[in-house]
Amino acid sequence: TYTGSVKTKDAEWIFLDPRDSDLCLVEDVKNIFKRFQPTRILHCASHELSPPEISSRPADYWLHHVTVNNNILKTAFE
Repeated sequence: TYTGSVKTKDAEWIFLDPRDSDLCLVEDVKNIFKRFQPTRILHCASHELSPPEISSRPADYWLHHVTVNNNILKTAFE
C-alpha cells in the first residue's frame, strides 16, 4: 500500500512510507517503479536515527543513504 497521492494539472504525486518497501533492496525499488511507472522522482527518504545513534555509527548511516540513492538512480536509468 502507499500513503496516498496528489493529482495536479501536470502530474500525479505518489507518497510512500517505509512500510511500503525497503529502499536498500534493489528489488523493492524495481517493484515500486514497475507498479507506479514514475516520470519524475523526488526522493526524500531518510534513515531515522537519533543524533547519538548517528554519531556512534556514522559509516553505517552514510552507507544506508548511499545504497538507497544508488538503488533509486540505477532503477531510474534502466
